[in-house]
Amino acid sequence: MKKNPTPQKLLPASPADLAFIRSLAASHCEGLEARCARHRRRADILRLGVAACLFIGCCTAYTSLMAAPQYDQITSTYDAYPQHVCGTIRQALESL
Repeated sequence: MKKNPTPQKLLPASPADLAFIRSLAASHCEGLEARCARHRRRADILRLGVAACLFIGCCTAYTSLMAAPQYDQITSTYDAYPQHVCGTIRQALESL
């Protein structure tokens, strides 16, 4: 592995160099504000879309789990009061 024998020293920038750098920066930064605004707008739309999908997905799953119909009567095959069976089922569904 070769070592760099002597590090190069940086020369101070001359006024002509600084003027050239300014002209390059001006030409390369042309329209930068519009590009940044467009990027922010696209990022905001994407973020809003993802949030809406998550919200709809979570709410749909939650409401489908909680949509337990209230039965007025139930028929059981053993000796139990129908109202007790309905209450037990309702409590089990609400505890989910």
